[in-house]
Amino acid sequence: MRKQLQVGCLTVLAIVLVGALLISITAKRTPTPELLPPLDFASARNIAAVECKSAIEHKAPHDFLWPPETPAVLEPDSAYALATDTSVTVVEFRGSDLKLSTHDGEWVQHPYECRWDTQERRADVSMTLAASVLARPPAPPAETVSTPQPTGPRWNTVTFSPDALTGRATQASGANSPSVHGEGLDWPYTDATAQLFFQCNWGGSETAWVRFSTEPNLTGGEYLSGYDTYTEEFLIRVAVGSNVSRRSVIQRSNSKDLNFRNDSWAIGQYLAGSEMALELPWFDSDGAIFRFPLTGSRDAIESARAECRR
Repeated sequence: MRKQLQVGCLTVLAIVLVGALLISITAKRTPTPELLPPLDFASARNIAAVECKSAIEHKAPHDFLWPPETPAVLEPDSAYALATDTSVTVVEFRGSDLKLSTHDGEWVQHPYECRWDTQERRADVSMTLAASVLARPPAPPAETVSTPQPTGPRWNTVTFSPDALTGRATQASGANSPSVHGEGLDWPYTDATAQLFFQCNWGGSETAWVRFSTEPNLTGGEYLSGYDTYTEEFLIRVAVGSNVSRRSVIQRSNSKDLNFRNDSWAIGQYLAGSEMALELPWFDSDGAIFRFPLTGSRDAIESARAECRR
């Protein structure tokens, strides 16, 4: 009887030990999610302000316009946080001062809301776009054989050396305008020239920028905070035909390029008329002007796009 009791106890003990061992192994195999360090309110707001403004701007189908007093990042008083005692979990931005353009250039005021999650480091934007903003422009009339072809310098399609294995261009295709001299520039910039550029890549994205023969010396810009303190944003005037507007461009430190903040709008202007003029806040001038011919821009850009779709 005693031996049977001992055997029974040992059996129960073995079962308990095996169960504990299995639980320990299972616990070791279960991955523990890696949590990002918590952020205080100041740090969370600074990062969220940059992320949310960029996410809001990317919602614009055509173009966007902040009030002139809006800085490169959203102001602190337009945000509040749902916070614990030790860290911020969510930062929200709400406002109604953003304007979005329709395809024919009219501006429609839109409210916006952006929530930035400090744990997932993700911005979620909520905006209900008006039907007039979502509307697409009508297709341009088809050219006929009798249409006279404009003369003068024309745009070129930029080709890249093909990959030896695939036979296609290595990264992208593009187009550029003829080179033009600036007006209203004093020494040492009297010989400065510039070109408009377009580029598409195999992933489907398109970019637009201006490249100068010398680094443009612009004034009145704002450094973009949050990530790159060596990048400045400038407001310039752009004229295509009778339409004149103020647009944002970005210049990185020591760069000869000015990148349009809204690529799709700029590319649309490349195709919209016969000339595109830029007025820049150049140092020691009343406004330097570069006038770019748009002759042949549509053919050159469509040729580049066809190459990107191959």
